[in-house]
Amino acid sequence: MRYRRNSEDRGNSLPGSTGWLFADLMLALVVVIVMVAAVQAAPPEPPPPRPLPKPAPPTTTTNTPPPPPRLAREPVKFDVFLDYNALFANDPVAVGAARAAVQAEMWRLGGRRAGLALSFGAASNLAIGRGTAAASRFNEVVLQSMGPQFQDCSYRGYFQGSKGQEMISVEIFVFES
Repeated sequence: MRYRRNSEDRGNSLPGSTGWLFADLMLALVVVIVMVAAVQAAPPEPPPPRPLPKPAPPTTTTNTPPPPPRLAREPVKFDVFLDYNALFANDPVAVGAARAAVQAEMWRLGGRRAGLALSFGAASNLAIGRGTAAASRFNEVVLQSMGPQFQDCSYRGYFQGSKGQEMISVEIFVFES
């Protein structure tokens, strides 16, 4: 059986038209929302470029700092014989004799400043600590009191093996200029 539609069923009715109107309005609303979103999503304009800072004018001074002082490659070497017990006791006679022995060798520095003084305390191989202590004590009470030539000097005390003779071997590295 076939069913025939009459003119009222063809969509001319008010409820049928309302559905299409609602669908068209929804489509228009979606189009408007998409357009507004596209306009708001556009990236902002970049800020104008800042002007570059002007470079500083070149300096015209030709004064360059002097090069740092350099130590001579070969040290001034000499030996000082003394009694370690008197040195440790700070005996003024022994300390004065050691200072006089160093003073007698000062001409070898040629008026140049000392940069590094290495002292080697001689002692037997069984008394390594005694030789090192004597060298360090010699640096403290003798070399550090020798005046302005030793003002900026660094001091190191070391052990030097010997067969019982108490002496300090000194190596002084002076600045070249």
